[in-house]
Amino acid sequence: MDLSDTLAPKIYVPPTRVVEATSRAGARVPFVAQASDDRDGAVAVHYSKAPGSQFPVGRSTVTVTAQDAAGNVTHASFAVVVTSRHK
Repeated sequence: MDLSDTLAPKIYVPPTRVVEATSRAGARVPFVAQASDDRDGAVAVHYSKAPGSQFPVGRSTVTVTAQDAAGNVTHASFAVVVTSRHK
């Protein structure tokens, strides 16, 4: 672990995703987030709900987490809004 590295990675999340439901259950919603670190370059991201997952009608929040090699962690989130014309 590099104790001189104290800066957490930066996460770039998409803006709020608004999609129309494809069924009463909601919709599958694709998205991509990215993270980069001043020392490690591109850093893997982990999602609270995977891209392409089924989202219910309404508003959901997806949290994205990234950790660099020195153990610095950062989080960011964005909203997924699924609208429905189904009654």
